[in-house]
Amino acid sequence: MTPLVCPTCHGPLSDASEGLLCPTCQSAFPMDAGVPRYSVRPLPDRDRQRTAFLRELLRVTRPAGAVFLDCPNGAFPVDFWHGDAPGAARRHARSEGFLPTVNEVRQLVPTVRIDVLSPFRRLQFHQARRHWYGRLLGPLANAAFGLLRFQPFRIALRTPLKPFLVLRMEKT
Repeated sequence: MTPLVCPTCHGPLSDASEGLLCPTCQSAFPMDAGVPRYSVRPLPDRDRQRTAFLRELLRVTRPAGAVFLDCPNGAFPVDFWHGDAPGAARRHARSEGFLPTVNEVRQLVPTVRIDVLSPFRRLQFHQARRHWYGRLLGPLANAAFGLLRFQPFRIALRTPLKPFLVLRMEKT
């Protein structure tokens, strides 16, 4: 099955026409970006836009199909994707509200089965490795992500201990 990588939720797709959808993070979680120093904040209608986007993805997903959503974890205190430079770390408070958490996604689409997966081989820290902390933590994080695929380590997938979310959503 070939995944459809959809950049926006505004597409002329038929109901239940796609088996596998992989949206981009930017379209799933709209934001207002500030310049010249990069900063982010959620849009005033953030939850409405997120819900509409996720519902549209699920509308076009076939029965037994799946939507995979990869994005930075709003529960993790450091964001490596929205700093001043590629791979630059940006501290953020959970109350900032820009980056989603697993629980927030579950609240937006409560009738959907959501599996939290390990980011192993999905997150490679390529940009963060330009910095000393990326070179130091990248191999350790990859090893930890590999462990998250197995019991009893999978319990950590439900915690804020991972910087990146990988969610598999299925209609129930």
